[in-house]
Amino acid sequence: MNINLKNIIEVHEEKTVEKIRRIILYFTSIENFAETIINFRLKPEISVEKIYPSKINKYADFFNDIAKPYERIYRGRRIYSYGIRLDVNGRFNENLFNKKNIIIKDYGDSVNIWLSFESNIIKRYRVILGPIPHGYRGYYTAIREKSMGIETRKWHIRKMGKFTSILSRSKEDGSINENIFIEYSKKNMNIPVVIHGEISSKNLPIKVSIDKNIRIRRKNLLIYYLNDIKI
Repeated sequence: MNINLKNIIEVHEEKTVEKIRRIILYFTSIENFAETIINFRLKPEISVEKIYPSKINKYADFFNDIAKPYERIYRGRRIYSYGIRLDVNGRFNENLFNKKNIIIKDYGDSVNIWLSFESNIIKRYRVILGPIPHGYRGYYTAIREKSMGIETRKWHIRKMGKFTSILSRSKEDGSINENIFIEYSKKNMNIPVVIHGEISSKNLPIKVSIDKNIRIRRKNLLIYYLNDIKI
């Protein structure tokens, strides 16, 4: 039997500290893996505040659960899914980024935002600014075309209704160096900043194992919420 496992690590920037706040283990398979035993252990620096399902067994240095997957249809195919959520408090042993700079220059009716990131830990990541209002309650914002990187085309604009999000993808060396101009008609606006990427198994704060006769295909995802940009 094959099972796909997504390890999703949610990190929040609190002032300048990177805090691990949530870990989600999401199992899927085309075969029913009910009653499969799941064992996992956290690194010592991670403490658990809440756990779902709440009936998971806790031992001295590891947790134990029995899978109770539910059936659903995905892309016309029957699959079985099961999830575990841990609300936690902890940190990584080292910073996720070697460099993480957001520099803002305000020109009164526009702002220049310079992003400079470097990471050896997070791979194939993207920085997302937004949603930014462009026609909501009197707001007007516009992203100037000349700020989009004519040569590299790193910036991607996504519009949903009256909001816009801006995406920039990391280069092969794990870096982002971009700037963007945003024109606006009102101030006192917060722009959310979030990073989506992949993280290697050796840097995960959790280790998961199941029955040795079952093959696991793992994908380790990281969602990192940075402090909002205030303009």
